Amino acid sequence: MKAIFISLALLITVSVTLAQPVNVDSLKKQLTVASDDSIKLKVVAALIHYYQNYKPDSGLHYARQMFNLAQKSGNRYYEAVALSEVGNALGHLGSYTKALEMELKSLHVAEQLKERREEQMGFAYLQIGILDQANGRYANAIANFQKCIRYRKMDGKLEQDIYGNFLKLGRRG
Repeated sequence: MKAIFISLALLITVSVTLAQPVNVDSLKKQLTVASDDSIKLKVVAALIHYYQNYKPDSGLHYARQMFNLAQKSGNRYYEAVALSEVGNALGHLGSYTKALEMELKSLHVAEQLKERREEQMGFAYLQIGILDQANGRYANAIANFQKCIRYRKMDGKLEQDIYGNFLKLGRRG
């Protein structure tokens, strides 16, 4: 079972990486010249997604930068995203307890969102489920994956979401 999850996660990582070529130098330059925080947040998000799976320490650096920018600009959505990305990076680095703490903080912020609430809550439950699975808490993982599916359905993006496809595959198996 664990091998299946790891294989599917690797497949998703490769698919995302191949589907989205990124010019990192260009993004880093945009980050230094952008004056608008909303543009900086989007650029930092792209950098996080580039680094998150193969260089999680860099992903962690940019996730923390996103969190600081989001707090400075009062953008609660990106604050929730940043907390989740910090958790994601910590999980990749093997700090599962701290990762879970960050994901729970992300979920708490997401619960308070007026816009994109379901999207971010679904993502937080997905990340919590992945951490549960990695720690052998399979019943908790399944429950959190089911919550993810429920929120992603409410969001209307389950069919577009690569994670949604991963979860649908898991329900069939």
